[in-house]
Amino acid sequence: MSYVVKEALAGFRRTKGMGFISVGTTAVSLVVFGGLLLILLSLYSLVDQVKSRVQIEIYLSDAANREQILELEKRLKAMPEVKDVLYVDKEMAAAEFRKTFGEGFLDAVSQNPLPASLKVTLTSGYRSSEKIAAIVKAVEKEKAVEEIEYGRKWVEKLDRLIYVLSVVAVLVTLVIGAASVFVISNTVNLTILARRDSIEIMRLVGATDSFIRAPFLLEGIIGGTLGGSIAAALLYFVHRWLSLRFPSLISVSGAELAVWLMIPLGMVLGGLGSRLAIRRVLKHLP
Repeated sequence: MSYVVKEALAGFRRTKGMGFISVGTTAVSLVVFGGLLLILLSLYSLVDQVKSRVQIEIYLSDAANREQILELEKRLKAMPEVKDVLYVDKEMAAAEFRKTFGEGFLDAVSQNPLPASLKVTLTSGYRSSEKIAAIVKAVEKEKAVEEIEYGRKWVEKLDRLIYVLSVVAVLVTLVIGAASVFVISNTVNLTILARRDSIEIMRLVGATDSFIRAPFLLEGIIGGTLGGSIAAALLYFVHRWLSLRFPSLISVSGAELAVWLMIPLGMVLGGLGSRLAIRRVLKHLP
């Protein structure tokens, strides 16, 4: 083990230029990946903020009595999907209407035409169009219910947006991950080729492939860790600066964790790139 560590560190000293290129390549790849990841997380957060305002508004029949309304309210509150139920009577509905549209509209009619309603707020896990539709279906046949409104079209659009963001996140991860491994592998490959003579000598004296491979793998892991650390530091400071300038857009729960994940990710990419490179070189050696 001491030999592996000593050789890995010596490899950096012997190929300073290529080592710096390998670390820089890893850092740039992870900065691009981490930046896109933070953008996607910000978009997810914005969509979640919009969806948190989703409410089901149940308009009540004028013929509904107090007992029927209380029974409906009790049934809704018992549902695990429901966070809160607010009863809005006709007078409160009229006051809210006047606040939004002004005094003139309701003054033109002899009596208040607005119905009483129940405003249903949903828990965070039940704001998709399918789950809202299931809640609506469960109560739409109640005698007290006149009509139910929840903005079905724009809720469905938000669901489609979340699906698109999920697909984009997976594709970005696959594409940038594969590109990073390819670039790192080719960069490390140049480093290994520069030491081809020493590898051939080690093979001639009986060294196994595992023995030859170990220092290069550790060297790749160290380089990947350094590249990941540089990327994480850059992303952290840029994220902190942007979150102070644009707190409503950039401040995302879990963003800092995603930033520091660049370090273990760099370690994995460095090790994988080195493994591919050394296997390719050893395959073509006599």
